[in-house]
Amino acid sequence: MNLRWWGSVATVIALALTGCASGQATDASVPGAVDENATLRVGYGTPPQSLDPHVECHIGCRPYWIPIFETLYDVGEGTQTLPLLADGMPEYSEDGLQLTIRLEQGHTFHDGTPIDAEAVKLSMERGKTLPDSTAAPTLRQVTTIEAVDEHTVRLTLAAPRPGFESELTGPAGAVISPVALADGRDLGL
Repeated sequence: MNLRWWGSVATVIALALTGCASGQATDASVPGAVDENATLRVGYGTPPQSLDPHVECHIGCRPYWIPIFETLYDVGEGTQTLPLLADGMPEYSEDGLQLTIRLEQGHTFHDGTPIDAEAVKLSMERGKTLPDSTAAPTLRQVTTIEAVDEHTVRLTLAAPRPGFESELTGPAGAVISPVALADGRDLGL
């Protein structure tokens, strides 16, 4: 067996042991009670190939970029799509070709720039056109991206896609600071 195989086995065992640390239940009268104050530590055995959400190599890279870049929507219990930066679920036009997304107000990037409709538009346009973009196949379905006002984005789709917001829980829905995009930073680092 090769070294990579043994390294993978060691990583799996280490992760399993990390998650199985012994602990006491908070209420001794209830067997198996959950300690709400416990700490879970998780380690990854491999470094990310990139921190740029638009060039995510595979879903295993997501835990690395998700703490850095937020998305319009998130995945909740049972794979339910929930608003994250969006202020609710999108409104679809009767023909299903347009969806209007309102953004929660008051969010800013770490550089102080507001997270607004223009930032969403720039991020999606980058995801569509960036060489090697893994967001491009999803965003190729979007024919136009319009910043209707400061807190509203309207996407026009090539064909009706009910539930398209679920596709904006990953790289296609990642919102990147316009300042970072303008100065040409390597987001992979």
